[in-house]
Amino acid sequence: IQALFERKSVEDWNQAIAVAERAYEQTQEYRFKHVAGEVRVKLGQLRLKKLKEKLDAAPDDASVRSAFLDQEAKQLGLEIEHLQGAVQAYPTDLGKKFDLGQRYILAGRFEEAIAQLQQSKGDGRYKAQSLASLARCFKQIGWMDEAIGTLRQAVENHADPNDAGGLELRYELCVCLLAKGAQDKDLASAEEADRLDSAIAVHNIMFNYVREV
Repeated sequence: IQALFERKSVEDWNQAIAVAERAYEQTQEYRFKHVAGEVRVKLGQLRLKKLKEKLDAAPDDASVRSAFLDQEAKQLGLEIEHLQGAVQAYPTDLGKKFDLGQRYILAGRFEEAIAQLQQSKGDGRYKAQSLASLARCFKQIGWMDEAIGTLRQAVENHADPNDAGGLELRYELCVCLLAKGAQDKDLASAEEADRLDSAIAVHNIMFNYVREV
């Protein structure tokens, strides 16, 4: 399987999938099914890349755009299905839970994403990103207090508050505080948002749309 995969042709990759699936049928060892899924995902990504190149070359071609969007949706579904199996087979691998959570976000399945990200934040390697993604999910489903609390944790766990990632987190916190201030007539939240906006502007006046906040 590895040798076929390394040859990097579509035909060899399809053969690698067939070999892996036969091995799974014979042994019932999930690792073979997982490998087949990994190669299938790679093939899908390759098809999507080629369609994107066609779309970039002909952005006004409706048929090409339709084909790209259709393949993009199929690819997301394929990756979600593959990662669901991996999460079930490897429940202690928090990286796979993080990846599945990200795919759920892309699919607009925010509550399912929350369930995965709440676990993946237990791994230090994914904690900051998981918290940031959790906050976005909470915001999407209208849980503003939860979004604000999670963003506070994300800011605290981010190494440099003034690098690109740190500024993005603080900006998102500012936006959520403003939304809460307007929604709940909460002056304290609005004032905190204003202070945060000023702090971001002092460091980088051009960051995102900080002047408009």
